[in-house]
Amino acid sequence: MLKRKNLWMSMLLVLMVLTNGLQTPVLAAEAKQGTVTVLGLDSTPVVPEKTLQLAEKETATEALIDAVGKDNLEYTDTSYGPMLTGINGVKAGKNQFWAFFINGISAQVGPDSYIVHNGDKITYRLTDFTKPAQSTVSLKVVDDKKNTVAELSSIEVIGSPNAFQLLQTALGFDQVGFEETNYGKMITSLKGIKAEGSNYW
Repeated sequence: MLKRKNLWMSMLLVLMVLTNGLQTPVLAAEAKQGTVTVLGLDSTPVVPEKTLQLAEKETATEALIDAVGKDNLEYTDTSYGPMLTGINGVKAGKNQFWAFFINGISAQVGPDSYIVHNGDKITYRLTDFTKPAQSTVSLKVVDDKKNTVAELSSIEVIGSPNAFQLLQTALGFDQVGFEETNYGKMITSLKGIKAEGSNYW
């Protein structure tokens, strides 16, 4: 009887080990992170770079609220909707506004419209619109028939953004198709135009 019981216990133990090995591990999804920085007129930090865990469809405005708190933001009502006028007690004066940058590139949309992507560096900088931008770039996208697909000039940049970040920010993340390769990102399409055959971007 004892032998039979030991045999059953051994079989049960072997079965437990085997079935445990067949279970599929479930991995948690990687958390989306980004940073928010707020700079004053002379580019001194009002809020130093702060790393945030971001919600799935978090906007740049929501990321700013997460970084400084809603009570530390001031708005003025305009015909276009609320306009950000103060962050952490630093207020926009005459001829000044809070410029919004994505990865060092002047945004082409407002912060309420921009969904922050994993790894994005969001910057708000107090800017005097009567003074010229310190550093600007231009972008022109031409297809294989030499037709201009997109052309933007005088895009303000801060820091050292790369050309891929410029494409994504200027055209929109959904307008830049790419694949990860051993050599980095390879652009597969721009504004719906695919690189096919011997063509490449």
